[in-house]
Amino acid sequence: MLVVYDGSTDGTQEKVESLTKGNGNVSIRLIRNKHEGPAKARNTGIKNARGGIVLLTDADCIPSPTWVQTIVDRMDKGDVVGVAGTYVTLNPEYRIADFIGLDIEYRHLRYGDYTNFAGSYNMGLKKSVLDELGEFDESFKDANAEDNDLSYRISDRGYKIAYAPNAWVKHPHPATLTRFMRQQVKRASWRIFLYKKRLRWVKGDRYAGLETLFQPILLAGLFLVALVALVFNPIWVPLILLLAVLGLIGLNLPFISWVCRKRGAAFAIFASGLIIIRVMSWCTGAVYGTAKFLIVGDAATKVEDMG
Repeated sequence: MLVVYDGSTDGTQEKVESLTKGNGNVSIRLIRNKHEGPAKARNTGIKNARGGIVLLTDADCIPSPTWVQTIVDRMDKGDVVGVAGTYVTLNPEYRIADFIGLDIEYRHLRYGDYTNFAGSYNMGLKKSVLDELGEFDESFKDANAEDNDLSYRISDRGYKIAYAPNAWVKHPHPATLTRFMRQQVKRASWRIFLYKKRLRWVKGDRYAGLETLFQPILLAGLFLVALVALVFNPIWVPLILLLAVLGLIGLNLPFISWVCRKRGAAFAIFASGLIIIRVMSWCTGAVYGTAKFLIVGDAATKVEDMG
């Protein structure tokens, strides 16, 4: 196993060293990097990997006991160059975290046997395809959309990525509204950078389809109409905002109905409110990303610097 230490302050280096010290049964190789972002850290691991298959997961993920074997067995069928797994929510006792987990689960239901997006939190790839296409694009300085970029390059070359739902990792999702909104703003920001590089993929993928892209456009468009109405005829503003809410609920109605069956009506209402907040966050992130990556053209500063 390779562990890439990317200059964190959480005691990773000390923990790895304590695991390997005097324990011949534990095979962990620690590689030290400067703090240069997740894409650079992953590429360091890939370059130092000696096997024919590279498996990737994140520092806050806990793989299932059969995670490695499940991915390798699927890869051995020979029809794919990559395998994507899924998440299991580590902290479902928090309603927001549970919502995020349900959203991911629902999106993964439409994958089928193959997908065109593999998240770097749970991914297996042939080393040969990484040697051919290149690793993660290191201009993605944050842990957002760099795995989309790599997945799209793989798909554009005509290669297949399998979906293996039994290859799961446990992961804690944001549990507070502030963290959730911040996460969504960052993701939307880096989507602008992604689409700047991969414009044809603005149509979406099997995880986030065209309807996902349309939601912030709908909200932003109706918000602008509401601003115009506020100047010329304010009586229309409540109706326009109501149309925006109903439009977002309508676009997400299949998911909300599915949540209702899984968690009940009260949670479905809660989920509806979070969906609206999420789309508002996407709009904010898209505006910031447009200013940062299209107008200023700067990818060097992390979106985390927004404060």
